Amino acid sequence: MTNPPNQVRKRFVLEVPQKLVDKPIVYELCRRFDISFNILKASISPEREGRIVLELSGTAQNIKAAEIHLGASGVVVESLNEGVKRLEEKCIHCGACESFCPTDALYVERPSMRVVFDEKECVLCERCLTACPTHAMVFRFRR
Repeated sequence: MTNPPNQVRKRFVLEVPQKLVDKPIVYELCRRFDISFNILKASISPEREGRIVLELSGTAQNIKAAEIHLGASGVVVESLNEGVKRLEEKCIHCGACESFCPTDALYVERPSMRVVFDEKECVLCERCLTACPTHAMVFRFRR
């Protein structure tokens, strides 16, 4: 799916403080800043902090305004720089990661039996990080 002209997509990690976990912060972004979202991963409970990995779509100006709004509300906003990457020099193409990947971003190419990583399909679930015996899969983001 492509974005309309002047629309951009940007991924973020949000660290949500306990006092805000029961607030509709993502809904507010959509309503106030005319952006859409895709939650890629979330871990939130009312008893503690939450962490949300999401992709925002809209104009660059509106996404920047939403980012500023979140920060002013007390949410720590980190722009994702690279996401999940594979360190080619560490990968032994064992295929252990393939069965853990819910989106088929990692798959074994036939007949070469080499593991292929399609970054466009990755939703940052991080399952491959624990599945890889050589730690060839890493999660990188800019703080």
